[in-house]
Amino acid sequence: MADRHPVYVGNRQIPETDFSGLDDATINIALESRMMKSWLSGMSELETIVLLKLVIESVDLKPNSNIVNYIKVSAVCYSRKDYDEVTKIHPNVTVALMTKEKKPPIPGICFLRGPSAAVLIVIKGEQEDFTVLTVERCLAVVRNAFPHLPLGQIDETGDFVGRAALELRDSLNLELRELDMVNLTQLAFGNNYQGVVPSAGGCDEYIVLYLYQLRGVSEEQVEAWRQKYSGDIRKDQEMALKIVPLKELWRVSPDSKTLSALAIYQRLRLSGILS
Repeated sequence: MADRHPVYVGNRQIPETDFSGLDDATINIALESRMMKSWLSGMSELETIVLLKLVIESVDLKPNSNIVNYIKVSAVCYSRKDYDEVTKIHPNVTVALMTKEKKPPIPGICFLRGPSAAVLIVIKGEQEDFTVLTVERCLAVVRNAFPHLPLGQIDETGDFVGRAALELRDSLNLELRELDMVNLTQLAFGNNYQGVVPSAGGCDEYIVLYLYQLRGVSEEQVEAWRQKYSGDIRKDQEMALKIVPLKELWRVSPDSKTLSALAIYQRLRLSGILS
């Protein structure tokens, strides 16, 4: 299998691969996916870690397409120090040799899903500011109505797209473009990090946080929105909107991207970077 589907970290071929249980088409789709290429590229920059074996355990595709949702991989990695020590004895180092030499692997279960984008919408009211949350059923956390920032992607044209984007457009007539938003993570971290990382221990996902400020909205309009968009999901809906006072956001949602965006927004305002 390794010869039919060689995988490289930089210019070095990974010595061992295991794609058992996957057909050739699925293996090719996984290896050519943006998330896999990005992860392997990142691994090539880690000078203190050596990847000796890559196992692709599962690949989840969107229905009736070749678009990858998630890839679960097991990466058997070792510290460069341990690897170099064994290399002095055995020129062709394998996982079995590292185990024989009692060199412990670095935990490497990785759930690859790639980047996403979330938007903190601040409605600049006459008396106080408000924000917009999406509410949806989230079975992973066993919640019938989980509130969080609108989540999606920035497409090739710079549009914010996805289910949340459609809901914002249809309900509030909001069509968000990257040019009209402030990249909060860029202001906070510069080039050190591309976004906030919800679960670095097991997932490659990072979320780019944006700010969109909606001005010139009357109190009457805000109140009408609050009455209409209270977060109640109808039976025929996958998602609903919820308008809440910005000052109450920290108590309304336990979602990590939501709280991260709020914290960064508040610190940037205190620092005078945002008005």
